[in-house]
Amino acid sequence: MRSGVLNQRHETLPPAARSVLSDRCRSTETCTAACQPLPTRFCPAVTDLSRALIEARLPPHVDPDVPAGSVAEEQLRQSMDEALAARPSGDGAWVFAYGALLWERAFRFDEERVGRVSGLARHYCFWDESNRGTPTHKGLPLGLVPGESCSEGAIHLPADGLREALWTVWQHEMSPGYYIARWKPVWTPEGDVVALTFLADPAHALFAASVTDSDAAEILAIAVGPGGPAAAYLLELVRWLREHDVPDPHLERFQAMVAARLEAIEPLHRCSRTPPLVHQNRNHRA
Repeated sequence: MRSGVLNQRHETLPPAARSVLSDRCRSTETCTAACQPLPTRFCPAVTDLSRALIEARLPPHVDPDVPAGSVAEEQLRQSMDEALAARPSGDGAWVFAYGALLWERAFRFDEERVGRVSGLARHYCFWDESNRGTPTHKGLPLGLVPGESCSEGAIHLPADGLREALWTVWQHEMSPGYYIARWKPVWTPEGDVVALTFLADPAHALFAASVTDSDAAEILAIAVGPGGPAAAYLLELVRWLREHDVPDPHLERFQAMVAARLEAIEPLHRCSRTPPLVHQNRNHRA
């Protein structure tokens, strides 16, 4: 009975989503997909994602049969040079981080602030075939698209070693070709800054404009790639926002949807203990 109902629901989803969904996941209500402004009050979700839940249901990583393509190094360096040429005056440079750069910091930085960019919103808007998904079981990374506002982190790269630090950031963000880099004004409690911001490129072949929260939750509950489970990315993002007192109500609801779907998946049966999911040291300061 359960299998038949789930298979029937699976057939009603869009073809792109159907190809990556598991018939073991349950559906819950859909939420709006907009990044909310700074909340005045926060109540944690009843069901939370956790590292234990993710590790119990998903493998630590999955390597694709065929490696995904990426932007050539020469093209990457040229685009970085163009961004540096347009850099505002001042020592070093600010980067607006709204995803993995918040906790994956394999570069020198000397300051971090909570920041808010206006006119842009965070969305799961690309098919991920290379990091937390594969060509056969795609994930969904975040991008910034036109919207109300988005509160995340502003990271300052010092003038000393700026080019080397920015190259690490550039490879991290620009290699898949999802984004367009632009200098944008960012509000912070300590004063406004102009930060390099990575905007979603709607012309990219993997841009996913119409994925609902319900479909996205099912995809993130099963997607795993060389970089690990997509759900682990969401967990780290929600944790960072909570730790910095800017929890996002939409992401709080969304992570609970993903957690509910993971709960519905049969736990993995492992003969031996697998390595835990890891992420880079977030305290690599200059």
